[in-house]
Amino acid sequence: IFDIIYVKTDGINSNNRRSQETAVQTIDKAVELTENGKIIVLDGTYTISNTLSTKIASNIIIEGQGEVIIDGNSKQIIENRANLTLVNLKFTHGSGYRLILNYHDASNIVTMSLNNVEFYDNDASIIVNQGSGGLCINNSKFYDNRLGSTLGAVGIDKKATIENTIFRNNTCEMTSSISIGGIGTYKTLVDIINCTFEN
Repeated sequence: IFDIIYVKTDGINSNNRRSQETAVQTIDKAVELTENGKIIVLDGTYTISNTLSTKIASNIIIEGQGEVIIDGNSKQIIENRANLTLVNLKFTHGSGYRLILNYHDASNIVTMSLNNVEFYDNDASIIVNQGSGGLCINNSKFYDNRLGSTLGAVGIDKKATIENTIFRNNTCEMTSSISIGGIGTYKTLVDIINCTFEN
């Protein structure tokens, strides 16, 4: 069953979540309730209290309607073991070694897709892609992030396609001969199409 769950800033986590009028309040609650479905996040700023952990072998879309800002509250924001699609979202104030981990599990093919997603003012490498099914980023922006490792804004060791995306003023805080502010790869090829890189 493909479920739809609504989230809004003045929702109630005990609601039945099936409509805007009965939305839950937090994205973590919506992720907890979803195995195969779409989470529609309504306009507003949402501060996470715990890292969002998706379930193995699930299929989840998280889509913002209006301006949706996810405040990482100085934490890692997502640990992904699902087929996950992020649409129309902004992520800020996350911290740690990596903001989003697209997790590799030999028994579970994991994919992640991003469309019209922004990452800014974070203190972490943004996406570390270990998902065996690959990573696709389109029409997105990475800017003014301070990267806590040499992996770059996007660190990739599995297949990936990055298209129509802007990388601007991302800096690596570590001292290393291989410090990277944009995209870092390890033993893999990445399709980079019509992207912009600026200091």
